[in-house]
Amino acid sequence: MGFFKRLLGSEKKASGKAVDRSGDLSPREELLVEVAAVLYSLPFVLAVSRTANGYGVQYRVNGAFTRMNLESLFLATREMTPKGRSHHVRQFFTALTMPAPLPDLWEDVRENVLPVIRPASFGPQASREESNAVVARHLMPCLRVMLVAELPESTLHVRHEHLAGWKISEEEAFKAAFANLARLVDPVIDARETQKSPGLPVMFPDVYESSRLLHPGFLASSIAKVRGRPVISIPARTTLLVMGDENRDLVNQLCAHAQREFESNPHCISPALYTLDDAGCVVPYLRPGTDELAVRVRQGHALFALREYELQQKSLEVWHEAEGVDTLLSDFTLHNRNTDGYPLAWTMWHKDQDMLLPDADLVSIDDDKGAPFIVSFPLARRLAPECFELVPDLWPTRYRTVAWPEPQVVERLRAATVDLATVEAE
Repeated sequence: MGFFKRLLGSEKKASGKAVDRSGDLSPREELLVEVAAVLYSLPFVLAVSRTANGYGVQYRVNGAFTRMNLESLFLATREMTPKGRSHHVRQFFTALTMPAPLPDLWEDVRENVLPVIRPASFGPQASREESNAVVARHLMPCLRVMLVAELPESTLHVRHEHLAGWKISEEEAFKAAFANLARLVDPVIDARETQKSPGLPVMFPDVYESSRLLHPGFLASSIAKVRGRPVISIPARTTLLVMGDENRDLVNQLCAHAQREFESNPHCISPALYTLDDAGCVVPYLRPGTDELAVRVRQGHALFALREYELQQKSLEVWHEAEGVDTLLSDFTLHNRNTDGYPLAWTMWHKDQDMLLPDADLVSIDDDKGAPFIVSFPLARRLAPECFELVPDLWPTRYRTVAWPEPQVVERLRAATVDLATVEAE
């Protein structure tokens, strides 16, 4: 039992005894032990351990380091019987860690590839090997578009090594996936207004419903059929909700529905709301001002960003420690103002430190000359553009600090110190 005691933090030395489940383990800890046992038994898995922070495990597969948060798996299995859970856990990690059989020719899989929307944190976060990386593109803050291949007995997220084997480019793969999506999506929206549900005139219950967000004609057709600006929710893979924002109460209900679905669904995507800009592109839905509804809408985006940055930071910390990288990861901190609940995200910038800063609303600047002062982070990047370098392979966005501003620029920044009681995000 020693390996599993060490996993739970109760023993330091290894032992060859069988797993003892007679102890008073919580359901969450039982799942953790079961996951570790399954991983330890799989032929391609090495170095299984519990993550230092959070509820998860970390392991190596074919030399690539992976960190897996178990919250979603716990939600997906908590109502199963012990036998059913064991079967699900083994199937899940076997499919995740063992090489999946793929058609050798692109022609044999082309029509089965589709684009899907996933949170930025989806999938292994620590591998920096290009061949192991999932094929993905940035969609909106904290969201990525990935490709999946529907195989006879499984669904596979396409990786760069697959494209290399098929001898096609990323552009070719995305083009084929979107063509397949167009065949599946009916661009006509039946815009039924109802006061009984959360005012959700569109709801398509199948595994690719959220992918409709990627079809230009589908959402464009909603503009003339809903009242006000179209408001879109994709809290989980199987749910896409569209309504108009003319009725404030319905928008409020949609916020609550999206948050509940996001928190309870093991295949969650986003608790935030989205809309279309003048060019017909999907963008975050925000309302001006600091009234109750504007604050609630903004909180959905802020909480989503907080979750994604926390998961990203934990993954980067593990990776940096393993690779000996000496870069300070600045926190993404969320503060809800006491007076009106308005969410403000802030981070910290220290002089003469190699740092990776998240894309926050505000930045606290410490120049070693008195108390730190807080300014708009977008303003800081405009006044001192030479000090920040966008890290292209990190999503959500982070900026590396590569210089410290000249004294006159520091004084301009200090003069732009914000009033936290009244400031609004840019």
